[in-house]
Amino acid sequence: MSFLRSGILVCATLATVHAGSVPRTSIDCSSLTGVSLSAGYSITRAEEYAAGDVDASDIVNEISLCLVQGTIEYGFDDVSVKNGANTLTWNLYLPLASDYNGRFIVIGNGGYAGDINNGTMMGQLNLGYAAAGCDSGHSIAANGNTTYAPFLANTAEVEAWIHNSIAMATTITRELTTEYYAKAPFLWNGLQTPGTGYMSQDVLDFITNSVISACDAIDGVVDGLIENPLLCDYDITQLECTKGQSITDTNGTVVCLTSAQIKAAEAVYTGPKNVLMGDAVYPGFSFGSENGWIYQETILYEDYTTLILEEIVFDDLAYNVSSFNWGSNVSRVDSTASPLIDEIWTDLSSFQKRGGKMIVTQGWADQFNAATWPIQHLEQLQVVMSADRVNSFFELFMVPGGGHCGSNPEYTHVPGTYNVLDVLVPWVEQGIQPTQMESVTPPDGTNTTRKLCPWPKTAHYVEGDVDDWTSYSCSES
Repeated sequence: MSFLRSGILVCATLATVHAGSVPRTSIDCSSLTGVSLSAGYSITRAEEYAAGDVDASDIVNEISLCLVQGTIEYGFDDVSVKNGANTLTWNLYLPLASDYNGRFIVIGNGGYAGDINNGTMMGQLNLGYAAAGCDSGHSIAANGNTTYAPFLANTAEVEAWIHNSIAMATTITRELTTEYYAKAPFLWNGLQTPGTGYMSQDVLDFITNSVISACDAIDGVVDGLIENPLLCDYDITQLECTKGQSITDTNGTVVCLTSAQIKAAEAVYTGPKNVLMGDAVYPGFSFGSENGWIYQETILYEDYTTLILEEIVFDDLAYNVSSFNWGSNVSRVDSTASPLIDEIWTDLSSFQKRGGKMIVTQGWADQFNAATWPIQHLEQLQVVMSADRVNSFFELFMVPGGGHCGSNPEYTHVPGTYNVLDVLVPWVEQGIQPTQMESVTPPDGTNTTRKLCPWPKTAHYVEGDVDDWTSYSCSES
């Protein structure tokens, strides 16, 4: 008899774990095509491959596997669907029983999704996991381009992308995993018009360097990072150019900011507000994140904001985004896009009662998401459920210099791999609550490691090598 428990990993990365015994044998891979399935579910392939025979995004299977593929049709009866029925495609990698670690992991997607994260799945297979993934209910071709994302015009595809696809794919892939071995645990790793206020990358780097210079030593060591940007008391107006001063020197190096650039930066720090009500629409970005703001001016604005306004909010591909009214139009976003994309749960009682454990990681220098948003969500959970109760199953790890679900390309010395499973699995299976977490593998190729701490604790230097995570301790600032 297996004992059912759960865990979650959010990047906002989500995960759920069931612990069970490791089976000694497995059935023939090809026999999975004969499993009885519900209407709309189909298996298109079930084949066994020897080690080294399958290449997924340049990651090769180091162990033999049973590769299963299939589809799920959905949206037939949804009268709001404009384009009829839809298809979700999924993959499942099953190690042979002798290599299986007894755990099942479902890999999520990023952005608009549209394809299967086979590379990450293969990496987990090589660790002994049964690994599943899906395309989120539409093909990558439906993501379109910077002027049109066709799938956004299909209500069912939007709901699958943002809400339902992981659950749909998990249902069948977990069933097949159970059929292949025995009752399996599972874990989902889920893993933006230039003007006088326009800020080029050189300008953004100048701001970041100035802020870090002022606040780097907060944690007791100068390492090119701000450990807790909320403690950084910095006035950006001191960077404003004097009357008649050029923003660059004779070598072309940025040395100051225009008043318009100052106002633009302050607006990003503050975050957008509803001009009618005066309340915040979304949190501002943190000190030290400035060097990644260029992604908001390009990718976030062009590929997400514009398309969502055109296709979901106003249903008008000719909509002029610059005409958006931060008063009257905010309620329209709330009534059209928010129910599909922006829904946040503040009561996780049912998850907690099942023994669920959740870990959230958030980079302070995230290029796309405001870093304080997960902190606000944690505080909302604590209000609804009580702090002690939430703290018993939910932990948030803030990552100094961390980017969007990993490295920020402007912080090459910051480790971008967080060893979440190393602390989540013992928490779920043995009840050992994490007190710290190691991050490794910085983009610059060095052996730097960093200590990550459960919020509101942060890492403080004690002694030893500043690039070794064991030289730090976790404590509240």
